[in-house]
Amino acid sequence: MQEAVEYFLEQFKNIEAERKLLENPRRIGAELKFPLVNLKGEAAKLEDVKSLWKHLEENGWEPIIDPYAKGVVGARKEGEKNHSIASCETGFCKTEFSLAHVETLHTLQEDIDDLREVLREFSERNDVIFLCYGIQPFTHPGKELLMKKSRNIFWDRLFKTNNIIPEEEGTDVLLFTVSASSQVHVDVKREEAIDALNVFNGLSGAQIALTANSNVWKNHIDSQYKSVGEIFWDLWLTNHPGRFGVPERKFRNMEEYLLHLMEFPPVYVKRGEDTIGLPHCPSFKEFYSCSGEMGGCHKKRELKNQCGLSADGKPVSVRADQMDFDQHLTFFWHNARISPYFTLENRVNDQQPPGDILVISALTLGIMENLDGAKSLMDSYPWELLREMRFCAIREGLSGKVAGISLSDISSAMLKIAEAGLRKRGFGEQKYLDPLWERLQQQICPADMAAEIFRSGGAEGLVERFRL
Repeated sequence: MQEAVEYFLEQFKNIEAERKLLENPRRIGAELKFPLVNLKGEAAKLEDVKSLWKHLEENGWEPIIDPYAKGVVGARKEGEKNHSIASCETGFCKTEFSLAHVETLHTLQEDIDDLREVLREFSERNDVIFLCYGIQPFTHPGKELLMKKSRNIFWDRLFKTNNIIPEEEGTDVLLFTVSASSQVHVDVKREEAIDALNVFNGLSGAQIALTANSNVWKNHIDSQYKSVGEIFWDLWLTNHPGRFGVPERKFRNMEEYLLHLMEFPPVYVKRGEDTIGLPHCPSFKEFYSCSGEMGGCHKKRELKNQCGLSADGKPVSVRADQMDFDQHLTFFWHNARISPYFTLENRVNDQQPPGDILVISALTLGIMENLDGAKSLMDSYPWELLREMRFCAIREGLSGKVAGISLSDISSAMLKIAEAGLRKRGFGEQKYLDPLWERLQQQICPADMAAEIFRSGGAEGLVERFRL
């Protein structure tokens, strides 16, 4: 296990040297997910998504081929340091645009504006709408929405639950065919990585309180939750409570964090273009430590060393490789994590309304630039209380309280910290926080607005208000 830890830290060291964060501004990238719907608010069809890839190719993007799907499943466009990637996540009616990392929020806004123009032509031509909302408002989740590609092959075999989705219709992972988040990657140094992880996980509730935006789904207003997209993790991973949300404890150092991740069962590994599932391994630690020869666990002997499972369900032999840990880092879903790209990945927020798309990036960057202030705020509350605040915010937004402590007050303190961080950068980026200050002043999150729009105009009214 020490070998795997050292492998990770060595990669981190090399990336940090390449980025030269002491000389260059901290870079930021956005993962923007948009439900794709028709004019009535129903999920768009697979044919529409296939047309999208062709449209992007006509506009200078390069198609991405998936060997399992045996066809195009997305597109990429070269950026200054990395690519922008267009794809679909779990559901084909949930489009995702991972924008290349840039040095300022102004440049990121320009890139979003350029994307809007490319998508506007496609939207008008095909009578579909990219929705700046955190969930499909009309169409129920289900297996008919599942995107056929390598990453979606093995979920049912390791995380099979039916708390919401009936067994005859699939498993609860299909909930994620309809949810849509706004995630952010930001440069992080090794020395600050653990503090950043703890801060963004600990302040999950304060973020959700300001940004919850997924309460209208299945053509009605949810009676319990303002962020349905976030509660999906709790509903799906009931047998894996430490694998999502806010971790059960703060981490003291990077080694402790990495060893903790190795306790989770692996999902699959990549060998060239092939995806190999690992349904029998109780933890990544045991997979990585297992000898490639006969021996090891009893399953290894029973299966005659063929512990892997190919995409078409055939048993295969597979030996662990250092690079498998990079893949494993994508198979747990804490609200914040260190990504395989060695960025701080902030994952907790729903997609935001059309004029506010940049607020999650601004909030994340501002907190990172004032990490000491954010850590002081986090440390002023017990960790268990911060964990409870996540669930409270999912239900109640800014009106929530835990042990008499107001989410609104913590959100306000967090915003002040983020604003100070952005001011310190000196680019005038603090203006992108203005929508969050307005929400705080009015004591509403986007879900409150969505509910009012739906009551008066139904799904079609919601689509008109939240269209990209």
